[in-house]
Amino acid sequence: MWLDHLFDLLSKDICEYFIILAWSLWSYRNSKVHDNAFRTVKDIACDISAYAAMLHNLWSTPITLLPSQTVSWIPPPENVVKVNFDASFNSIMKTSVLEIIIRDADGFILATSSNQNVFIANPEMAEARACEQALILAKDLRFRSVIVEGDALTAITKINRSFEDMSEIWAILQNIQALKRDFMYLSFEFIRSSNNRAAHLMTMEGRAFSEQTVWIEEAPSSVLEVAMSERLGLELLD
Repeated sequence: MWLDHLFDLLSKDICEYFIILAWSLWSYRNSKVHDNAFRTVKDIACDISAYAAMLHNLWSTPITLLPSQTVSWIPPPENVVKVNFDASFNSIMKTSVLEIIIRDADGFILATSSNQNVFIANPEMAEARACEQALILAKDLRFRSVIVEGDALTAITKINRSFEDMSEIWAILQNIQALKRDFMYLSFEFIRSSNNRAAHLMTMEGRAFSEQTVWIEEAPSSVLEVAMSERLGLELLD
């Protein structure tokens, strides 16, 4: 095929950018057709650079396999809390459901939260808003050493790179950068959705709440069960 022949002629780096470009254009086409979303050439170029950097970081990071069993949730260091979040986007209603679960180094739940957002233009905005609100909740509860973790790949990549972004989520990203000053230690980390079970389950539960709800050291029963199983898994590995 012509594509195979083209890849034989091009360098590995150029082939990577070609694939990311094709994927970005197809994603933009779907957003335009289904959600009537508009993105500039600069927006698409920023996304391509962000994804390329993220892939290079993933490939350069060694993978350590656990010898016996897989732990779906990794605890934070001592005196640091981990804020896991998950968001779902409704393209028809232009709303999102956000769920947050905060745990300590021993896996105990410190707080959980459910919230619905309106006027959400696209999935990228839902992800960015989720990152922002997870950070705000941690600040309001006076946690100062925090790891924010979720499967919002685009938003987390842009937050960590801190480059100028003129897309629809620019204002949200700017607010996140301003909020960083309120923390002694802060890290944004990407996690696969399969390893974010508790927060993902919270998203399913959260559709029942029309207003923001915060639980202190509590959570819906189904979420408690998942969090308990993950904590027991950590104890078995000790």
